Formats: sequence, structure tokens, C-alpha cells
Amino acid sequence: MGRLSLENFKAWLANVHSQNPPSAGAWWYSNVGYALLGMALAHRGGRPYEALLKARVIDPMGLRDTTFYPPPAMGTRLAEGHDLALKPLPPFEGGIFLAAGALRSTAHDLSHFAAAILPGSGARITPAEELLLTVRRAAPWLGGVQALGWEVLDAPGGAFVNKDGVTFGQAASIVFDPDTRKAIVALSNTHPDLSNSTLSGGGVGAADIARHLLRPQIPLG
Repeated sequence: MGRLSLENFKAWLANVHSQNPPSAGAWWYSNVGYALLGMALAHRGGRPYEALLKARVIDPMGLRDTTFYPPPAMGTRLAEGHDLALKPLPPFEGGIFLAAGALRSTAHDLSHFAAAILPGSGARITPAEELLLTVRRAAPWLGGVQALGWEVLDAPGGAFVNKDGVTFGQAASIVFDPDTRKAIVALSNTHPDLSNSTLSGGGVGAADIARHLLRPQIPLG
């Protein structure tokens, strides 16, 4: 993925023809979609996606340890990824797919981000965040609905907002309840078990831990 050129990506897109396209108003989860959105935002913003995100989100929120390209001083703090057999894996290099999951961060920064997006935080990002949840599409296979980026999942104890991320030997999950203003961040440097996961789900690992901590009625995987 990291070695795919923009020209090759455009050529691939021009020849994509799905045999089972979604019906009107429906959708499919796709990392390609996130990559395309990042490219569109970069084009509209007149600067690379990573520079745009840094200027609009990372720096204003004071996320000092959140970056696409960790500096040498951060090298000793990077968590090495592992496969299911706990064998080390090389770090994920997003290339032109940066927007699909190449951001590095810490539990501290993600907790700060989670606190900022909760209703009533007063953070500048909150209105934009709330806007993401106003668009929702039925997603029965998720067990809830799909918002813009976020998933809103039904659960004992009440629905909650969820987003999982998985790359080579790494996993992250943020879940939060806007009503109780409670959020959970979970990180793992071992690839989760995705054998019974949905297409966008985090499987057994950081994802089920985060959900269980927010909703104890949800059993651990």
C-alpha cells in the first residue's frame, strides 16, 4: 500500500466495477473511501493532507504526540507491532493512503481528543464533531447505524458511538456515550483476532476491551 503511486491508484479506480453495487442511499465501508476523502480535502485546502490536519486539528488541540511522521526523538517510544503469534511486524506505511489510518498517537493525546468531542466540552472541534453524527444510515450488519466516520451501535445500557482502527500489528478503539459524557480509549500493539469481526470492526483486542469498559454488559471477546 505504501508503495502505490497516485498514478497507479487513479488507473485502478478508473477500472473498478463492482458486481454488487449498493442501492441508492446505501453504503459500503472502504479504506479507499477514506483515502479519497483525504485527497479531496487536501485538494480543497491547497496543501498536503498531513499539513492540513496538523493545522486544523492537531496543533489547535495541542496533540503534541500525534503525527504521521514521528521524529527521531520519538523513536524509542514507538510501540512495535505484533501478529497474532506475537511475532514483530514492521510499521505500517500509508503512502498515499495516509488518511485511511497512518496517524500515530498516544493514549494521552487520544484521551484529550475524546474529551474535546464530548458535548459541553466547549472545544472548537465540538460543533464539527456533532455535525458528523447528524447524518446516519441504517447498518443492521453493524448492530446500529453508520454516521459520518463514526458508528452508533446499539447495546444493553444504551447506544454508544464507536470507531475502531487496525493496521499491521496495531489496533485502536474510541467509544463514547454523548449522554453520560463518558469516553474510553484503548490501544494495542498486537493484531486483533478479526475472525468474527464486521468489515469495519476491531475484532477481539482493543475494540472489545473498550466496549466492555463503557458497557460492562458487553462481554469481552
